[in-house]
Amino acid sequence: MEIKTEAREGYTLVVLTGESRGRKASGEFREACNKLLQSSQTARLVVDMGEVPFVDLHFLSELDIAVDACRRRGGDLRICKSQPYIKCILQKRSGLDIKQFNTEEEAAFCR
Repeated sequence: MEIKTEAREGYTLVVLTGESRGRKASGEFREACNKLLQSSQTARLVVDMGEVPFVDLHFLSELDIAVDACRRRGGDLRICKSQPYIKCILQKRSGLDIKQFNTEEEAAFCR
C-alpha cells in the first residue's frame, strides 16, 4: 500500500493506493496517522480509499485506532471515494461509526 499525505486548509488528506495485506501495510498506515496527528495543527483526516481494492483485518483494526485517536484530539477521520467492497466491510466490521463520503470535499466539510 502506498500512502501520500497533503495538508489542506482545516484537514489533512491521506491518499491510499493498493491493497492492504498483513501487518506491514497496516503498520505503515498507523505510523503515518501517528506522525500526522503529532505534527499537524488539526486532528481532522480525510482518507481517500478510491484506489484501494482490498483491506484485511489488520488494516481495519488500525483504522479503528486512528479514528479513536483523532476523536480524542477533538477531530475526526473520514473516508472518501471507497469502492463498494470497502464501504460494505467498513459498515459491517468497524466498531466505530466511521463516516464515509463520495468526495473529498464532502468528507472535509459535511457535518
